[in-house]
Amino acid sequence: MTGRERVTRMDARQEQDRVPRHDSFWPETVTRWRRDGLQPIVAKAAMDIRKTAPVYGDRLAFFGNIDVMIMGTNDLGRIEEAIRSKFAAGMATREYAYHSNHSVPPQVSWKTYRAIIDWVECYGRY
Repeated sequence: MTGRERVTRMDARQEQDRVPRHDSFWPETVTRWRRDGLQPIVAKAAMDIRKTAPVYGDRLAFFGNIDVMIMGTNDLGRIEEAIRSKFAAGMATREYAYHSNHSVPPQVSWKTYRAIIDWVECYGRY
């Protein structure tokens, strides 16, 4: 029984084999990331596309990494720099799609959000 089968049976509350196996989902996971993209790159988890894309960008597509904590500051200069630099890193490799790393918080003003969308349109063109 593979690890995937074992976990699937466990989730379904079915009996699994008890023989220890050391298999891995990793090859399947990397194949799926190549097809679907790695998403989201979560800024709060110390993930930074500016560091990740140069290493894995020839093999993976990326989504996200726009930090909602920075959005929540409503500091337009800081937000624009984050979007510009992260788009440059993500788009320099294989593929990148805009996505905040979580829901947009309520403290983000409409003016700030409109500016974010304008910068996405400006910096997000291939």
